[in-house]
Amino acid sequence: MDLRIEKTPIAGGWEVHMVVALDRRETNELFLAGDVLVSWPTDGMRPLGPGPIDRSSMFLSEIVARTEGLRLAYETEELAERTGRILECQVRPALGGQSNVNGGDPIKDPIKDPIYEIIRGYLEIDGVLAAVLVSDQGLVVNAAMRDPFDIDTISALVVDTVASARLVGAEAAVGKIETMTLEFEKLSLLLAPFDNELMLALVGKPGTFAQSAGLPGV
Repeated sequence: MDLRIEKTPIAGGWEVHMVVALDRRETNELFLAGDVLVSWPTDGMRPLGPGPIDRSSMFLSEIVARTEGLRLAYETEELAERTGRILECQVRPALGGQSNVNGGDPIKDPIKDPIYEIIRGYLEIDGVLAAVLVSDQGLVVNAAMRDPFDIDTISALVVDTVASARLVGAEAAVGKIETMTLEFEKLSLLLAPFDNELMLALVGKPGTFAQSAGLPGV
């Protein structure tokens, strides 16, 4: 199997072209293991054809079946570069062959995804149920969890929460947000923005992060 992601300039912007090739056995394994829904940012996107942009996600099996693969266009090289990274982080863990991004050297044994290994390490914290790396549009870039969990809904909602907190920091002139803890009746959330593009969201049992901060548990 093979993953290739290329970023090239086009008229009025930059194109991200991703091609995923699987043989018959690998395709069957993908279906048996459960298909992967691949998402991408829509900010700064521009149509490649005459029609409007009507999709922000596609199942991996559909991308594999398309002869031309997945083609996306963005207004700037920076946006295209970011999209390439987001696509790679979603697709690479599902593949067992090699990946080649932007014409670089093939990345061997992508099952040992270094980003996933880092994310999975947070599950060693007592009470943590899931660790999710979220894009600035609420897309799940990478995730690890102890049990099945609705991480897509949480990821989509926490982006607005962090945006509001960042606004408070800016208006009150108290600096950038570093971490944010939310305690609910049935779970706890700890949000740690890395930059303007990525955020770490830890989902825990009630009181998990209050206890770790030395505060009384719920």
